[in-house]
Amino acid sequence: MTGVLRTVSLRRRVTWTALAVVGVVLIGVVLVVHALFGVVVNHGVNAMLADRVQLAQQLARQNVGPTGLIERVDARSVRARLVLPDGQTYGSLSPARLADPRVKRRQVRLHSAGRLNGAVLTLATESTLLSGAQSRLLWVLVATGVGALLITAAALLVGARRALAPLDAITALAGRIAQGSRGGRLSPTRTDTELGRTAAAFDAMLEALEGAEAHALASEERTRRFVADAAHELRTPIAGIAAAAEAVLHEAEGAEIGRAHV
Repeated sequence: MTGVLRTVSLRRRVTWTALAVVGVVLIGVVLVVHALFGVVVNHGVNAMLADRVQLAQQLARQNVGPTGLIERVDARSVRARLVLPDGQTYGSLSPARLADPRVKRRQVRLHSAGRLNGAVLTLATESTLLSGAQSRLLWVLVATGVGALLITAAALLVGARRALAPLDAITALAGRIAQGSRGGRLSPTRTDTELGRTAAAFDAMLEALEGAEAHALASEERTRRFVADAAHELRTPIAGIAAAAEAVLHEAEGAEIGRAHV
């Protein structure tokens, strides 16, 4: 019982399989880089807030006023809110932004010999900057991954065509043999590879088939020669037998005619 051989494009299968593997790897790289960037950013934000807290404590010990402290601490990346013991508030950090769960904050009570003694300083990072940086990084990673996939696809198409060229050579040789050409061989340079073993087996099969064909032709030629020789050898005896039979027939006819006249 013979089965049906599924003949799908090997070049296409190799290309899609390799692209799937590369795509999975790139997705993993994007996720890892994005996560590591978040860790690095989080560490940097904590370090920046710690530096600002240390700076604020140092300024408070130097009896710097609320306005001077806020000017030194409050910046574009870090917003500050200073609440004095008497309830006065300084800084650009609004209560709404402070209530945002995405904002990373740090709070410290200052000690000073002046007005800042007992004041509460709240520092918070600018969430839009961090989220914007992460979003831009993610888009850069995605664009880079897509570009890498396109380049990989082009390289795989060229590489697969070159790698599968021996199969095309086998197909071409099989086509020439089917059209009647004989004597062609693949003659692989190496027989320790998959395609090398296939080509060597194909050459061995051709040797066997052509040997069997030569043997069959030789047997046919010997049979034809034997028949011709036998026909030649039998021609003279058959001719004698035919002549004798003809003579016997003539004698029999003559005897019949004689008896008829009597």
